[in-house]
Amino acid sequence: MKKKVCIWGGGWSGLTAALELSESNKCEIHIYEASNTLGGKILGSVNEEKISTHAIRLISEYYPAFADVCSRIPTEKNKTLLDRWSPVEFFNFYSSEKNKKHLINRKIDKSFSGNFQLLKAALLTFELRFYDIYLVYLAIKKFRELNENKIQQLEEEKLTVETYLKAYKLSKKAKDFLFTYLGITVAARPTSTATMSLDLMSKMFVGVYRSHHLTKNTYKNHKSWVIDGPLGDRLLPPFLEELKKRGVYFHTNTTVTSFDVSNKDNPIALTNTNEKIIADAHILALNNKVIEQLGFGRKNMPLQNEWSIGGILPLKHIPKALQQTNYKTVTAVMDSNWAIVYVIWAKNNKGGFWSNDINFPEETNYFLEIVTSRLDYKGINNKTFFECNSEEASSEILKQIGVDDHLISDLTSKFIFSDCLSYTNETKKDKFSLYSKTNSDGFSWKLYAPIYTSSPETLPLTINTNIPNVFLCGEAVASSYPYIKTPTLELTSETAKEAVQMIFNYLKINQKVNQEYPERFLKRQKM
Repeated sequence: MKKKVCIWGGGWSGLTAALELSESNKCEIHIYEASNTLGGKILGSVNEEKISTHAIRLISEYYPAFADVCSRIPTEKNKTLLDRWSPVEFFNFYSSEKNKKHLINRKIDKSFSGNFQLLKAALLTFELRFYDIYLVYLAIKKFRELNENKIQQLEEEKLTVETYLKAYKLSKKAKDFLFTYLGITVAARPTSTATMSLDLMSKMFVGVYRSHHLTKNTYKNHKSWVIDGPLGDRLLPPFLEELKKRGVYFHTNTTVTSFDVSNKDNPIALTNTNEKIIADAHILALNNKVIEQLGFGRKNMPLQNEWSIGGILPLKHIPKALQQTNYKTVTAVMDSNWAIVYVIWAKNNKGGFWSNDINFPEETNYFLEIVTSRLDYKGINNKTFFECNSEEASSEILKQIGVDDHLISDLTSKFIFSDCLSYTNETKKDKFSLYSKTNSDGFSWKLYAPIYTSSPETLPLTINTNIPNVFLCGEAVASSYPYIKTPTLELTSETAKEAVQMIFNYLKINQKVNQEYPERFLKRQKM
């Protein structure tokens, strides 16, 4: 008889867990999704009826788990989801106030100067001293030499990255650069854990292991990618179709509300539809706040959730201030108060990232998509994001990226925030969402499914739980590699793989999950 495994949550992590479980013919797999649509944070669509988004998802060369999953999902004509990765040609460090831009080529360049493009852009944009760069290098070098026991010790000491870097006496400009870049990439703060921030800095400045999938001719000359269209349109349909072919069962509008653990070795999942579900194993691939409500968080140490939001703007023409050398550029506005990153989406036939198969609405030739996370800082209008209404927030974002004032009024009316964000006057609070303080108009901002950020006081969760057959995966869960928390498609893929391997071990199923670890990590484990 097959072993029944229930996956609670139908986002990327839950779908990945189902894919890995389906490699064994000894599992009966059920995915339960609370909403009426699977996808979670990878929902996003562009059509005549609706334009929606969650965030810009930048894919890095150090995403072996995500690359592996994509390589196993067929699309059409012997292609896979890997073929829907669109290479990024440039990163643009942009200063809107000084009207400076410094392009970083994201193609592989093995020359001496090629390895220092990011540092050169940092020097020019932030007017740093070479000595500051040298000090950053020393901090990273020391971190890379640590073994896992030392890294664990840093965690136990509750060391923040700000405290760790004090010994190196960086200038204010250097610290501003590092925290701006970390804030833009993973919503990290000076109070974030030293291990998370230093591991990310190591990847940024020194380079890391590449998945074997990315050594093939199509990918070997690039370092970064995006998906070639809205995530919900390009990733979800092939993934769901493949899981159906593998016999995975889907249940929508159903979620677990609690576990009856009177028999701890065989807990019963109680659902919002009054069902009692018994399974051989459970995976919780859920919103961070839902995991805590179910009692699988750390007692007296609630997860720290971060406001990180996205928005999209349909355009007929590109405002002059936003015109790039080409449309395959990701721009970080390094002097923006709210740490803004933006991309201009255009079709391949216009030199852009997106497939020509994407159907743009009438009168739309481009999309401007933004992500911003430093929302408690004052903007140009001397208000934080939370103090603005939706129109004021849209206007402020456009001002911070340099759009001319005379265009802003018209563009603001077309700006669409991500589906999980709303400006609401609802009186009944949703316990799974974040809320800002109520403004004078009686409205407040509501964010469903916030991202988790690691700090010494709120470390990520572990995959195994106090119930033997219940496991966690997702972006608030720490994987073995990296031993950090960065809210990425890589981490959600990796923790899903590790959770499934633990289930195979628990159920005594002789099956090995496909995982890749860098040689540096394997050596570090043995030190």
